[in-house]
Amino acid sequence: MDKSLLMPLDQYYKIDHPTPYKYVIEKNDQYLYYIGSKHSYDPADPQFEDIRSFFADFLRHTVATKEKSVEKSIVLVEGGERPVGASEEEAIKEGAEISFVTYLAHQADRKVTSPEIPDGKRFELLLEHFSKEEIAYYCFVQVCWQWNNTHDKKSFREYIQVFLENNQTKSGWTDFDFSYENMLRIHRELFNTEFDENDKDFINSIMHPHRDTSVINKISKFDDSGLRDLYILDQIDQYWKNGMNMFIIYGDIHAVMQEPVLRTLAA
Repeated sequence: MDKSLLMPLDQYYKIDHPTPYKYVIEKNDQYLYYIGSKHSYDPADPQFEDIRSFFADFLRHTVATKEKSVEKSIVLVEGGERPVGASEEEAIKEGAEISFVTYLAHQADRKVTSPEIPDGKRFELLLEHFSKEEIAYYCFVQVCWQWNNTHDKKSFREYIQVFLENNQTKSGWTDFDFSYENMLRIHRELFNTEFDENDKDFINSIMHPHRDTSVINKISKFDDSGLRDLYILDQIDQYWKNGMNMFIIYGDIHAVMQEPVLRTLAA
């Protein structure tokens, strides 16, 4: 695997591509299926039929036989492992396309895991470049963006609380206050306004890795354009070397940027 071929973020924004973005890599009857999706919590979104069809094709090529064990097949999902939903529709409403694929994999008796960088290591690496306040607020608005895209919203205060508690634990920062009130204070210091969880345009503007409106954009770019992808590629490389067939679902940006590297697996 040649990780120097990872597409730079600036180059990615100069190209057009379909979404979902799909490709298959095959060598010596070993398969890697990659689908880059948009994040959608709408069960009526047509991308879910694309995902279903692509997953079914993966199963056809990796069916368990005496020569092909189901243990040699794994599903890799973005953003951590998810619980299995009660139905396809409930899975999508709760966890978008990631939970949908988790549901499909469970039905097909395929193991699901997430090749994300461990949370403690991620906080450690971010802290080499940004302050604790900036990182904590970045994680906070990441979840706010996610909440704004959920299908059936609970109150944001209720939704965010478990994430704040998890960040307190995962970061290992015993001297830092991850409370909701402190996130509001940091927001006021950064932007001189009151925080509005319903302002999707503002959340998008500060989270977008290709914009430069605040330090939060800089963290997003650093987090998304190398730190994560290089770690994810290392995990994929290890699975491939161990003879695993893989079905991978990530956001389309990751699918496109990682493709030049992953193509070298079949060289």
